[in-house]
Amino acid sequence: MRCASSLAQELSALLSEQGATVTTQAYCAQLPTSTPIGMSVLLPHDGHWTLAAAADDKVEPQAGQPYTAVPTAATRDQFWERKFGDRVRVFTQEEWLASPTVPDAVGLLVIRSSDLDQAGENNGIAGLEQFPRALRAVRRAVLAAGAAGFREVVIATDHGFVLQPTPNDGALVPTPPGEWAMKKVRSLLGRGLDDTPGTVRLETKQVGIPGPWPHFVVPRSLGSFTRGRTYAHEGLSLAEVVLPALRVQLPAPNRPAQRTRLFLRYAKTAVTTRQPMITAEAVAGDQLYDESPPVEFRITVLGSEGQVVGQLGSHSTVVDIPGQLVRLPAGELARLPIRLNEAYEGPFIIRASDPDTQVELFSLPLQTQYEL
Repeated sequence: MRCASSLAQELSALLSEQGATVTTQAYCAQLPTSTPIGMSVLLPHDGHWTLAAAADDKVEPQAGQPYTAVPTAATRDQFWERKFGDRVRVFTQEEWLASPTVPDAVGLLVIRSSDLDQAGENNGIAGLEQFPRALRAVRRAVLAAGAAGFREVVIATDHGFVLQPTPNDGALVPTPPGEWAMKKVRSLLGRGLDDTPGTVRLETKQVGIPGPWPHFVVPRSLGSFTRGRTYAHEGLSLAEVVLPALRVQLPAPNRPAQRTRLFLRYAKTAVTTRQPMITAEAVAGDQLYDESPPVEFRITVLGSEGQVVGQLGSHSTVVDIPGQLVRLPAGELARLPIRLNEAYEGPFIIRASDPDTQVELFSLPLQTQYEL
């Protein structure tokens, strides 16, 4: 099972390879672990934060003095701007990567992303395929902040999550009777009866939930109150509530960053099998330093008319099979299996490109020459 802590370890490794110093500290999520609540707690509210009943009786996070409703991303962005004025700039990660610049007067940069959460919410367990791309985007955002002059970065999240391999792996838990102001996949907030089979009823004061609701109810298992969900984050499991915060110290740009070059090779100019093995080599960009990061690249196999005529096979350096993504440390070689389509014969190109920018890193032209 992938969880927030394992993703933090992967992100830490990605940033450390770029020369950053990364430390991790665990903290506990605010209950209930929903996105509006978790994101509002991360605001600079100086301890002035609570939950209240909105006009429609829904649970509404509020922060500041006097309390201001902050249930949406827009209201939370405005909270930052009211607090720090011209000294802060708030971006979505997509906005920041499109234009990573700020005025000189800005001393605080806030970048938010929901890529990981949206991958899980929209695709369930299948969203795992998008996680490597999302982590690389976070790395790009952090490095862009470094290029803009920021030396210290804190990466925090609103909640963890649980993933079930299939919808049937998490048992369906009947919703107990009660008056529920918040009904989530794995939790209920409101007023209920005593514990029912499969659930635990907690006093909100015991688990640090402010507001007028006396009870917080969760499943005893990794099950849920909603059928068919493989991704959830509103419960009380360790994976949902124990979170990692990353503190990243970025190095000063005192010399150009080292780049790792990529080369692809095949012994001949033609292949006689539909499963050829090519050699990929990552060469450090500067032999005076042993600091060149691994090279990451996506493989595409294109025919004479630009159509896809094959794909990358499984290998230990292939970190994302659906995305055809390879990760190769500087100074290492790897033999990569290529699987050509049965119906194709003729010239083809094996193209390696940057997975983020799509810039071509190397192309290897070959020809089929199958033996009868």
